[in-house]
Amino acid sequence: MAEYLYPLALRLRGRRVTLIGGGEVAARKLQELLAAGAEVFVVAPHPSAPVQEMAAQGHIRLGQRLFQAADVSGAVLVIAATDDPATNHRVWEAARAQGIWVNVVDDPPHCDCYTPAVLRRGPVTVAINTGGNSPALAAWLRAHLEACIPPEVEMLAELLPSFRRRVQEHLPSFSQRKAFWEHVMDDNLIALAQTGGAQEVQKFLEQALQAWLVPPQ
Repeated sequence: MAEYLYPLALRLRGRRVTLIGGGEVAARKLQELLAAGAEVFVVAPHPSAPVQEMAAQGHIRLGQRLFQAADVSGAVLVIAATDDPATNHRVWEAARAQGIWVNVVDDPPHCDCYTPAVLRRGPVTVAINTGGNSPALAAWLRAHLEACIPPEVEMLAELLPSFRRRVQEHLPSFSQRKAFWEHVMDDNLIALAQTGGAQEVQKFLEQALQAWLVPPQ
């Protein structure tokens, strides 16, 4: 029976992440971590040119040396991305000893968490995880989902919060709001976003809300 994993999206802005390794894999991890606003401490004796450039630009803090157990102190997340299994194992031991979540690249048994294949549409994030069993399968699923989720989803995700507040003002109960959103959130709304843009979507939602508020005859 497959292990059940609890899905979670992390807010890392201003939080320390320790990344052990400075090669191609580490550089890819860095891009996502920096985009999330993490304060990244990288430890690598021979960091790649992209990693050195990030350090020179002040985007990361770089320890150009071998890993030490104390490097994980103060981190909320530790990632081991070296090509040396022995070093990765020491990173795992140090993180677990301090109760810090750790991800060891390409070593699922030594991962408290996994980095999924990700599809982004503005604030919308779709993450596909296979429990570390097959990153290739996760990437394949991501590519197929990309064709199913149009770019206009980003516009809807940015437009809906303000209208959501209006719905909360007029529909005080959770069950009322749930029923309303289930009524309007369908393929027709996506099609309207594609053909009419934000203005037409706002107009449609306003009309739908007003109609919803009219008591049945």
